[in-house]
Formats: sequence, C-alpha cells, structure tokens
Amino acid sequence: MSPNERLLGIAIVLWLWSAGLGAREVESLRINAGIDLFPSFLAADLDIADKTDKDGALLLLLVHWDTEQDVEHLAAGLAEVGHIRDLPVRVRTVSVEALAEYRDARPAGMFVTERLPAEALARILAFGRDAGVLVISPHKGDVEQGASGGIWVGDRILPFVNMRALDAGGVRLKPFFLRIAKTL
Repeated sequence: MSPNERLLGIAIVLWLWSAGLGAREVESLRINAGIDLFPSFLAADLDIADKTDKDGALLLLLVHWDTEQDVEHLAAGLAEVGHIRDLPVRVRTVSVEALAEYRDARPAGMFVTERLPAEALARILAFGRDAGVLVISPHKGDVEQGASGGIWVGDRILPFVNMRALDAGGVRLKPFFLRIAKTL
C-alpha cells in the first residue's frame, strides 16, 4: 500500500467514524496520519542537507510527555523509512524533560507524539524555533499554537503549515509542498 493510499484510508476512517469514536481513538488516527506525513515535511525542507548530525544522519526526535512505551512503535515505523532525500535517518524518543540534552545534537525534525500540557508544548516549540527545525504535531490546535506543521483533516488529509512558525525558525519549505498544503 502506498503512503497516499494509506493516508486516504486513514482520512476515510476519520471521516466515517469520528462521530462514533472516542477522543482517544480519533487522536490515535491523527497520530498515525501525522507520522506518515512527517518524512514528507522533512523532505520538503530546503535546508535538510545542512541538518545532519556528526555522522551525516538526520536525527529525528519523537517527543513525548509520559507514554514512552506507546512511542516505540512509532519510532520503529519511522526508522523503516531509512533515508530522506538520500540521507540516513536516526530516530530517538525523548521526553519533554530530556529535550535540552539534544540542544547540541541539532535534530533535523521533531514530532509531538501525544497531546501535551500548554507549558510542555511551549517548551518544545521554543526549542524547535531556536534550533531552526520543524516541529510537527498532528494534534488538533497545535499548529495554531505555533507548531511548524501538522495535519488538516477534511475530505482528505493534507499537510497543515504555520507560515509564521516557519519564518520564526528560519525553516524554508519547497514551494510545491506549500501549494498542496493548507497554510495558516
């Protein structure tokens, strides 16, 4: 199944069942759709080749609050991507509390794996802005709060981009990606 077919399937499930599903199930579907789009966001970063670690890999952080066990399956799936724009990926899970340990490591991108308290989200967004990296959150309202990107769920799932957040972090995305995305 191609990534587009998988996203379409997730969109249909979200649309058909959102009224009947609990908040946890809808959130889980949003997380799965977001993690599928995360590599596309990174591939659209015009400066991604400059965001490698000392070993030439793209360090991708999956940031969590208190559910590290639930994050491991997301990390394993993301690691299967292998390369983004011919650059190898290295996936790490990290708690909000331990994020400061990665300041010198310069991650290429960060993915918010769960709904966070406002203070924790603000810390992640400030870290991403200061480091000049994408912070992608699939959680409803996080793009409006300052995440670089997320997902827009309508008749299909689209990338959702916060242009002000990109500008604040100095992140530049490919024009084609911005044309197909919903922008704020």
